[in-house]
Amino acid sequence: MNNPWTRLAAVAAAVGLAVTAMSSGPSSAHPSALAGLPHPHVMPIDVPGREKPLVSLPIVGVPPTPTPLISGGGPILASPKVYLVFWGWGGQDTDGVRAKMIDFFSGVGGSAWQGVTTQYDGTVNGQQVQITNPVGQLAGTWDDDTNAIHNNLSFQELAEEAGRAVAHFNGGTPDANANYFVATPKNFNDAQFNQQQYCAWHDYTTASSYPGVTPGIAFTNMPYVLNMGTSCGRQAVNAGTAGFLDGVTIVAGHEYLEAVTDPDVSTGWTDLLFNENADKCAWVKAGPGKMTNVTLSSGTFAVQGTWSNKDLNGLGACATS
Repeated sequence: MNNPWTRLAAVAAAVGLAVTAMSSGPSSAHPSALAGLPHPHVMPIDVPGREKPLVSLPIVGVPPTPTPLISGGGPILASPKVYLVFWGWGGQDTDGVRAKMIDFFSGVGGSAWQGVTTQYDGTVNGQQVQITNPVGQLAGTWDDDTNAIHNNLSFQELAEEAGRAVAHFNGGTPDANANYFVATPKNFNDAQFNQQQYCAWHDYTTASSYPGVTPGIAFTNMPYVLNMGTSCGRQAVNAGTAGFLDGVTIVAGHEYLEAVTDPDVSTGWTDLLFNENADKCAWVKAGPGKMTNVTLSSGTFAVQGTWSNKDLNGLGACATS
C-alpha cells in the first residue's frame, strides 16, 4: 500500500484495536491532513538516561516489537550524493564543524556504514532499481556569504536557501539523487532548534509546502548542533576532546541516510509509525547498531546505526555495516 497511514490503519483493523495519531509541530509523521504544509522529519534530542526502545505500535498491551521498513512507493536517492551549503559562516570555523562535515561526507561513499541502505529499492523513471553506494558522494560545497542570514530562521527561509543551492550547483534543476545540506553557523539557526525541540531535520519541497521554491528538492536543515551539547551527541561515543564533534557526524549521518531511503518524507521506506531507517536507531547506546566509531576513507567518525530489515535472520535490527 502506498499510503503509510493506510498501512497503519490496516494493521490496527487486523488486531481489532483503534490507534490515535497525535501531532504537534514538526514530527516524524506525514499525515495527509498536513498536505500543503512543510512537514520536516526531525531527529529528536537525546534525553539523559533514555535508551531508544524497539519500535512498537502505540497500542496498550502490545509489548515493544521491531517492525520492518516498508516502501510507500515514494522516491529514493538511487545514486546518492550530497551538496554542502555553509550559509552565513563568513569564513569562520572556530570549532572545526565545517571541516568535520566535509571530511565525513568525503568518505561516506562506498563505506560499509552507508552500505546498509543498499538493501532498499524504488522506482526511478519507471524502472525498479536498488539504492547504490558509489564512492565520491560529496558533490560540492558552497560558502554562501552573499545572501543575508539571521537568527530564528523559518522553515521557508531554509527551503529558499536550498533553492539557491540548486541554482548555484545545478543551474536551477534539482539533482534527483542529491540531498542539499543547509548548515547554519553558531549564532544563526532555526527558531525551533533554538527552542531545543530537535537536533536537525530533512524535508522535500513542493509548490504548496514551500511557495516560490523549486519543487522536488530533498534538503536538510543542519543547525549548529554544538549549541545543544550532549542533547545532540557531544561526547556520545568518545570521551573528552576526542568526542567534542561526535554529534556533528551522528546527526549529519542520521539525516543523510534517512533522505537516501525516504527523501519525500514518509512516502519512501518507513515503518508503521512513519519512523525512517535512522529514527529506529537514534541514540542507541548498547546492542546492535549502537553509536560507535567507523573508519571511512577520510578518517574515523562517530555515527549511529540505521535499520536493516535483513539483520537477525530477517527479523530486523540496527546496524552500522
